[in-house]
Amino acid sequence: MLRVVMEAWIGGELDEMLAREDAKNGTTTESWAQFNQRVVDALTEAQSPEPKDKVLIVSSGGPKSLAMRHALSLSDDATIELMMQIRNTSTTRLLASPDKLALQTFNVLSHMERPDRRHAITMV
Repeated sequence: MLRVVMEAWIGGELDEMLAREDAKNGTTTESWAQFNQRVVDALTEAQSPEPKDKVLIVSSGGPKSLAMRHALSLSDDATIELMMQIRNTSTTRLLASPDKLALQTFNVLSHMERPDRRHAITMV
């Protein structure tokens, strides 16, 4: 179901319905393009000109997959596929310079990969 909803959101198929719900409820729902831009803006802000600075970003799978999309120049379809692989509580590490992001690790669960915690490894 998540894959279908994501494809509809990316394709703009939900925009009209979401706009009606927003008008009715006094809320604002981001389009896929707006959400993507917000994640890219946050990544750009986090890219420090000081090479020794470290930045921790805590997020869910959606923004994490968009960060990967940006770092790896992925398509929307590849971003959905990647999102479907992200495990809860996993860590991903990106190396950043002022003009580039590079993937160092993805979906790491070393803190969960012990016998008494394996049952708690979950996905979306």
